Amino acid sequence: MKLIDNTQVNLPKVFSGSFSGLDRLDLFPEATILYSLDSPNNSGDFGFQVKAIDGVETKQARISFGDNSSLNFKSCVYQIFKDSIGQKMIDIYNKQVNEE
Repeated sequence: MKLIDNTQVNLPKVFSGSFSGLDRLDLFPEATILYSLDSPNNSGDFGFQVKAIDGVETKQARISFGDNSSLNFKSCVYQIFKDSIGQKMIDIYNKQVNEE
């Protein structure tokens, strides 16, 4: 199942809203990349930062998991993000993830 379709993880909308830097409020999903990644907290949630491909705008976001998510699933999602630094966010959100 694609990460974006999985109900065990709450993916933030990182393509619109308030970006620091210039005054662009909306960026197309293809125009943002994963810029940096924070270490997961005790519950497995973690933060990350996206950046506009063609500019200096950045945005902070946080991944949170449902109560029924296994430690293995949380680790798998974190590893997907860790291995995807520098990739387009739309491509990351569309990656396949094991639900177990």
